[in-house]
Amino acid sequence: MAVRVSAVLDQPEESGSQVSGQVGGQAQLESCLAAHAPALSLREMDVFDDVALVRCAECRRHYALTVESFETHQK
Repeated sequence: MAVRVSAVLDQPEESGSQVSGQVGGQAQLESCLAAHAPALSLREMDVFDDVALVRCAECRRHYALTVESFETHQK
């Protein structure tokens, strides 16, 4: 999982807050979900590369998620 902060962030990030590992990114996504889940939206989805990009409108972060599988359901 990769986390990016938007370039138009209003408040500066704490020093050393660049997330390089999966654990830090997962922790940020979990805290984002707990704090403001309605602000999350799916921005991109690539079924060939198995990647989904989720954005939080509140903290202005982008979460690049590796997806294990995509499923479609038809009625």
